[in-house]
Amino acid sequence: MEDARRDVQTLRLEALEARQQAERLLEQLTGELKELSGGQDLYKQVTGQNSLERAIDETRRMIACYSRVLEQLDKPEGDLVVRRLNWQSHGVAV
Repeated sequence: MEDARRDVQTLRLEALEARQQAERLLEQLTGELKELSGGQDLYKQVTGQNSLERAIDETRRMIACYSRVLEQLDKPEGDLVVRRLNWQSHGVAV
């Protein structure tokens, strides 16, 4: 059980760090989008959406996923989340 708690703490720290990196990336991307001056964006020509807008949307979704993982880890059954993630990382889906 102590190993599971340690795994919960490790996963929490890793998820928190990853979310913080994603938040910094989001700030950078939104700053770049503001500076964007009507240049040609081939991605937008093909898909109808600016490539930076797409990256911003994906980054926001990533931040939301990390937040959900952190919420799950803060629950009393957080060690079950860790065990489930460990099983999935070894190719065994639960």
